[in-house]
Amino acid sequence: PGAASAASTPAEYDRFAPSYDTTNDGPLASVFGIRGLRREIVPLLEGDVLEVAVGTGLNLPLYRLANISSLTAVDNSPGMLLQARDRLSRMQAAGELALPRPPRLALMDAERLEFPDASFDRVVDTFSLCVMPRPVEAMKEMRRVLRPGGRVLLLEHARSESALLGLYQDAVAEPVSMGGKGCRWNQRVLEDAA
Repeated sequence: PGAASAASTPAEYDRFAPSYDTTNDGPLASVFGIRGLRREIVPLLEGDVLEVAVGTGLNLPLYRLANISSLTAVDNSPGMLLQARDRLSRMQAAGELALPRPPRLALMDAERLEFPDASFDRVVDTFSLCVMPRPVEAMKEMRRVLRPGGRVLLLEHARSESALLGLYQDAVAEPVSMGGKGCRWNQRVLEDAA
């Protein structure tokens, strides 16, 4: 609702795309440990991988390519995908990305994935459920396209289990959403999806 849903639109993210990396992978992201968290989760991916809400492709340099059979990455913002394609092209030109098949980048809504059931061994999403209008629907889609025995790996903003920190998140959620590209950092996605 309100600012959160407006900032979550593809058009808004098209506008953010050129400066997205400065905010989301810059010094502040490093101070808050976001870069380190990405470095921990992405190497756990293996087999046929789907990255939901790839954005500008911040995770692309972190993949352990020896473990990946195929990589498909989707986003609902053409501007973000353009940045991801540019990053991918630079990596390929530098010989930093060698997969058995070329990665596939596609314009797609996470709440309506255009893949058959049981298509992927791993699905990853980093810091995007917090901006999706219907994150539970997106999580259902991630599970639907997952093969039996597969895993969904999430790195997300969520309401703290600490009562004091949770109250703080609730109190400042609206200003954070307005200044943070629609991020609702106090939602309880996992509980809602259960």
